[in-house]
Amino acid sequence: VSLQYNGTFYGYDVEHFCGGAIVNKWWIVTAGKCIH
Repeated sequence: VSLQYNGTFYGYDVEHFCGGAIVNKWWIVTAGKCIH
């Protein structure tokens, strides 16, 4: 499964694309830069 984020952060337009793997219904594994 591929997940993508693209949106506005604190009034700035950003294009930030991240992938993730669904482990179960509570957890998604992704790179640290995607949530920092």
